[in-house]
Amino acid sequence: MIEKPGFWPKPGFFPLVCHTILRELARFPLRFRLDKRRSFGCRNSHRRRIAMKKILTCLVALAAFQTSISHADYLVESRGSWPKTWPKELEPLRKKASTFEGPLLPALHYAITFDSREQFEAAWPHLLKVKTKGAPIILKRGPSFWLRGGKAAGICVHTPPAHTKPRTDAEIAKSKASNSYWRTSVYIELIVDGKIVDLNRIPLPRDTPIIDERFKKPKKK
Repeated sequence: MIEKPGFWPKPGFFPLVCHTILRELARFPLRFRLDKRRSFGCRNSHRRRIAMKKILTCLVALAAFQTSISHADYLVESRGSWPKTWPKELEPLRKKASTFEGPLLPALHYAITFDSREQFEAAWPHLLKVKTKGAPIILKRGPSFWLRGGKAAGICVHTPPAHTKPRTDAEIAKSKASNSYWRTSVYIELIVDGKIVDLNRIPLPRDTPIIDERFKKPKKK
């Protein structure tokens, strides 16, 4: 997959910023020591201010994009590039979606945000059609890694790599002993907020395992 314009920094951005910060920090103490032996005139003060401004600028840039570090293993496209064989009713959502490719296989992940409850509920039956029968729906709370701007409601459809045939229902049934049996199928991660995505208002398939991770405690480091 060719990297396409998206909303994350290009590879090499962070090494460049870190290199610049370290370079300026390495120079600054030397300048400061030299300045102590001289008079604190306007020229030396001006040099110190320039050095500090460079460091602060780099730190601000790094902080502004710190959330992108976790996306370093993914190629990201700021549109939904799912197959054209998916239901045509999902076409209007392409502009509101993002496509992640990675990190290992690389798998494809289609994240979609919604403006309203009505928009989500209209799309839900068609999203269920692309899920592999027998693959789970995972319930989570926001903000989500997958959603733009850390939004608290939306959906991410996880799929195998392009041109890989998803597992059939029978294959999934035979391999349920493995915790990752469904990772080679098309499964859904539903980010629930109770407003736009309200579980009381949508049908959940009876033959689908529901994995509820909304109240899962984060692992202690």
